[in-house]
Amino acid sequence: MTIHKNILYTLLAVTMLLVTGCNETEWEYPDLSAEHPRILSTWPPKGSNGLPGEFNVLLGQEFVQEVIYTPTDHAECTWYLEGEEVAQGGTFSFTPQALGKYYIKVIVKTAEQQTFREAYLSVVNP
Repeated sequence: MTIHKNILYTLLAVTMLLVTGCNETEWEYPDLSAEHPRILSTWPPKGSNGLPGEFNVLLGQEFVQEVIYTPTDHAECTWYLEGEEVAQGGTFSFTPQALGKYYIKVIVKTAEQQTFREAYLSVVNP
């Protein structure tokens, strides 16, 4: 019986050490603010001439494009249409009211670095 008590007390002591020794504030989380941002979404391939690829949309039809980017908690995502800032976050929507070709650019920035994707949006008659 004494051996069982010794084993029980030993297990109890080890458990107490493990529980009190693991304090959440002692964990070191990596600083991702300096990590190079990545855009993980599909975009049209560049043309053979090196110009951005193209999305197509019908006149008056809503165009919606989403991006997934990392590190999400340490980056900001900004959308531009013809050089003007038009949206923040992972989703951009636009309903064209005129035929033509529009230049779209999305920039994802961390504190130290940035990356981007660009494309044209061709608006055609329905």
